[in-house]
Amino acid sequence: MNVPNSIRNGSCILFILLLLPGIGNADEEQNTFSVGLPIDPNAQWYIADEMNNGIRTWNQPIDWNILPYPVMQFSQEELEAIMRAYAQKPGINLPSSVQSADDVQGMKYVSLLSSLPYDPALRDQGSCGNCWVFAPMASIELQMAAQEMPDRLSVQAFNSGWTGPTEFAHTEYSWFACDGGTPDWFVEYYLTDGEMRLIPWSNEGAAFADASCTRASCTGPQIPYNEIVNVPAYTIDSLTNGRVITTGIEAKDAASNIKTLIDNEIPVLIALFFPHREAWQDFYTFWEHGDEKTHAFDVTRYSGSTWNYAQGGGHQVVVTGYYEDGKNGYFECLNSWGGPENRPNGTFLIKMDVNYNSAYRNNVLAQMFEALVIDIGEYIQEPSVQAQDFSAQIGIQPGIARE
Repeated sequence: MNVPNSIRNGSCILFILLLLPGIGNADEEQNTFSVGLPIDPNAQWYIADEMNNGIRTWNQPIDWNILPYPVMQFSQEELEAIMRAYAQKPGINLPSSVQSADDVQGMKYVSLLSSLPYDPALRDQGSCGNCWVFAPMASIELQMAAQEMPDRLSVQAFNSGWTGPTEFAHTEYSWFACDGGTPDWFVEYYLTDGEMRLIPWSNEGAAFADASCTRASCTGPQIPYNEIVNVPAYTIDSLTNGRVITTGIEAKDAASNIKTLIDNEIPVLIALFFPHREAWQDFYTFWEHGDEKTHAFDVTRYSGSTWNYAQGGGHQVVVTGYYEDGKNGYFECLNSWGGPENRPNGTFLIKMDVNYNSAYRNNVLAQMFEALVIDIGEYIQEPSVQAQDFSAQIGIQPGIARE
């Protein structure tokens, strides 16, 4: 793989899929979910209400010349390399599923987020293309929370310390996390770091400071790594990643593989790919105007489209929860785009029952999904570390309840 210039020229979006406790409440009353339909040429986004077939419309197309969120774009060679690396990654062995979460009046929801205090407003990458850092870090936070050590980990520490993938370590190129990357590079950084130290967000200098960075405005992190206080810090035993099998099997089995991991408190990173401007504009409008409790996005709706290398881009996720009402299933996503008024929890829903073999074509078969697990094993807490009462600091309780 050549030096990925387009990765350096673009930025990435990284989504985190999660479920919050109480997600079923509004839906028990309304008994309806809305699924996005294809947009028209004017980029108006429609939703169809399954309950009464009514149509609501938002006529607020997004100006493509002013992208509201960063996108990571790929050359054909880079996209082929990403898909090849994913296909060659070993599949993980699924654990035996444990008892699922509460079944309330025929509706089932499971959430890992209830153990993790977080402030949606702080989960905002801004114009920095380091979603590929936000998502794996959230996966680690959730695994630590499952081991009864909830804490917020510093994204900025990674931004400030990462100097590029080892395959390009001896080149003249400089690397910056806001220019985009991959979960493999994230894992590689900690594997070559020696101690695999994870710095709390609350350490001096460790809060996220690169949100205003674009490739044009920043050539590197706003805070040098040596200005971030690295004590206390967490160390971890190991860091591995593997592929969750979702292709070549039926949709229900693909969804079951992901749900089994969630049932066992293991988050799942998912990469999504949208092929052109219309698809991205569709998703942006869905995010900006949809409701996080009753509207769902079908990420496979553009299946079979020709990939436009000037407009298509990638997106990554961590599945941490799911919701089923006996008829339909949904994964909920915690985004790294803050907590706007219509999405106070920073989340969005996607449909679970889709064709996981969906793909785009343009000289390369681009899978629409990549599903990965990053596993920290048993973390080691340094003696000087004390758990931070982060929920008290930000004034919210773990697992925001939804009315």
